[in-house]
Amino acid sequence: MRVPITFLILFLGCFSFALDFVPGSGSQVIPEDNKEYNFAYHQGTDDYHFYGSDKWAVLFDFESVYPAVEISQFLVSKALIFLPQIGDSIKVELFTNEYNNPGTLLTWNKVPVSNNWVEITFPQTVQESALWMVATYATSFTGTYVSASYGAGTHSYYSNTNVPQSPYYQSFASAGFNAELLFGLAGEFVLDSQIIDLELTYFNLEGSVEPGQTVTPTFAIYNHSSVPVTDATIHLNVYSPDPDFAFFDEIPVTETINPHSLYEFNNQNPEFLEHQFILPEEPLQLKLRAALVSSHNDNDPQANNIRLIHRFSFADSYPIFLIENFLRWQNASQITWSQDQYNFPQFHILNYFPILGDTLSNLAAQDRFNWYSFNSLPRTVINGDLKINGFVTNYGNQFVQLCTQAQNNKTFVSSSDCRIMSDGNSDQLSASLTLNNARTQLYSSAVEYDIVSSSRLFVGLFKKQNFNDEERWVIDRWIMQNQALNGSLNAAQSLTIDFFIPLNNISLSELEESYRIYYWLQLTDAGKILYSSFAEFNNLVAINDFNNAVPRLYITSNPLHRGELMKITLNNDKPLGRVQVYNLKGQKIKEYHTTKSEIAFTAEQFPANGIYFLRFPELFMAKSGIPTIQKIIILK
Repeated sequence: MRVPITFLILFLGCFSFALDFVPGSGSQVIPEDNKEYNFAYHQGTDDYHFYGSDKWAVLFDFESVYPAVEISQFLVSKALIFLPQIGDSIKVELFTNEYNNPGTLLTWNKVPVSNNWVEITFPQTVQESALWMVATYATSFTGTYVSASYGAGTHSYYSNTNVPQSPYYQSFASAGFNAELLFGLAGEFVLDSQIIDLELTYFNLEGSVEPGQTVTPTFAIYNHSSVPVTDATIHLNVYSPDPDFAFFDEIPVTETINPHSLYEFNNQNPEFLEHQFILPEEPLQLKLRAALVSSHNDNDPQANNIRLIHRFSFADSYPIFLIENFLRWQNASQITWSQDQYNFPQFHILNYFPILGDTLSNLAAQDRFNWYSFNSLPRTVINGDLKINGFVTNYGNQFVQLCTQAQNNKTFVSSSDCRIMSDGNSDQLSASLTLNNARTQLYSSAVEYDIVSSSRLFVGLFKKQNFNDEERWVIDRWIMQNQALNGSLNAAQSLTIDFFIPLNNISLSELEESYRIYYWLQLTDAGKILYSSFAEFNNLVAINDFNNAVPRLYITSNPLHRGELMKITLNNDKPLGRVQVYNLKGQKIKEYHTTKSEIAFTAEQFPANGIYFLRFPELFMAKSGIPTIQKIIILK
């Protein structure tokens, strides 16, 4: 008998005891050779194994796919369901949709579960603009489960029988689960007779998306019509913030796309290598627009033949990567012991105990748990977007795989500095965090996807705690949480954030011995951590000494006109060291070395009019407290 591990379920909506789950395998389970058109809301990954009900349902809304088309229905050929265990049998019924509830029974079938992927063909075809698929499959904690993947949970339902006299279908979302059942329908869209619809079902870049690397587009097209298409073409536009880099390509589909069939363009195509292109040597943000065109475009609703994606050709390395563990005290040893078996020195492990009343728990851990919209423990999150759901049987393999995947990531933040200051008497410390972007060009418009404004800053105070025979870092409190960045961080720019650290009766010696500040930037949509680092308390600077010692840069004649002299002077007579000159594209165009506290420029030393940035690496590295970047304007 299989007995699942103990979980805490936090219901965010209507309270119910009917639904529970154990973690799935996390594996991609869609068969790679599947060429059928599978309409589904899941992601194709086996993330959850649910139990506790005997009826499971998905509401399919086909009209919403083509909102501008008068007639939009789906002709069902079969149902496709993934189940974690083989055995028993499953009954699948299709119903009309009546006020968001199953209405009239249309057809049904019952089949044995002889494979994980179950295909259910029906005795008669069904064509509807919306319908319910209801599966009767008794599940229990002893090992009979249905499978689901991460998702919104708004399309998947289970039969809630808390009140036996009036059972009802409750959505996973309202029960607090961000998951969609691994249920789908194979078949074809039936559109208005004048519509010939081609769908660009997939588009991406194959290859390493890094500066100077070669990448190749890859895509898939599905022909929803009954007409063969012989003249399809992909128009590819690649944009960037660099005015000198843009790329356009036309990729003709050299084969006929037969009715109701899938065409794939990948490294198996003879023409694949003809459409490679090289990314610029300088790191930057990319926006790619792929548009599917053909002679049938006038009759194509065009709701699904354009793909817009963002990719980041970054080059700077992360100082550290973060692993976040969300634990109960009684299962902490399982997770930490498994992680201790592997050596990833660049990864720092942060621990959260979000259940108040549990050992080492606090509100800060609960806030982080809620930020991820989690509803179960334990969880492991690697670099913000790579997750392991629970302590699964292949936990170690998943952990190694995801850590290896994460450590290949690059960032646009070239360096950071977190200076912590004390006045010796206050019950709080002052801190200043500076993020630097030496050369990566970014979009700064929401229209083009501003990655800085789409990120949030987290600064946490973590305490060293001894459990499971090791010293481990556990959240103590948040200094800044989910903080929007006010300002830009484009090429050759810095962004400084000032904040206070309340001591709450913690002595400076305790801080130095047992505490750290961890800080990171994290995307609000995907959850990916874009940059992470930490600061110790063993190098505190007295505020008075800091203020007295702060050198300042003075710039005269800025903007600089022809015939004038611009002077940059350091007020404490110390050498400026290296002075680097960057243009707006983040390209370093000059570098000077000086042992003096002053340097002078003429307008003729710059290639053109415009804005430039002066960077002083030695001043920053010496933690002098001055900005490392100064903007200057040249007007010849």
